[in-house]
Amino acid sequence: MLTTTRLLNYTTPLLLSLSLVISGCVVSKPTTPDLTPSAKTATTNTAANTVIKQPQPIPALVAKVTPQSHAEIAQAIAQLLSLKQVRIAQSAFSQHHQLTLEHAAHKDANGNLIMGRSTAMPEQFSLFIEHGQCILRRDINLAQVALVNTQCREK
Repeated sequence: MLTTTRLLNYTTPLLLSLSLVISGCVVSKPTTPDLTPSAKTATTNTAANTVIKQPQPIPALVAKVTPQSHAEIAQAIAQLLSLKQVRIAQSAFSQHHQLTLEHAAHKDANGNLIMGRSTAMPEQFSLFIEHGQCILRRDINLAQVALVNTQCREK
């Protein structure tokens, strides 16, 4: 007895094949994914719910440099670095929204460098306006501090 096998091959990626075996014959039946309007809506709604746009921080400058704003910025940087105090220029963040700080060189009592050249990476900080608030951010770990007494303006 001679049996005939019929196999339909579909190479379109949207078509899935469902194989049925009936008395020794293989028949492939093309099927398509369920694209009813309710299925499309559910997919679209799910995708829309997962994409949430967050407001982007705006690069900022110090609007008016005052002794209070300078002290607050220095204190915020010290807090972000877990130090007691840092020394920064009076004009910090007045011309650029980023500030790079190098670690102080270790010196002996005579003023000579103890370890020679410092190999520690400099610290980078950025000033932003986010939700109307002036924010100082440490760029390496994105830790941030809100500046209450410092007025900022867009860069």
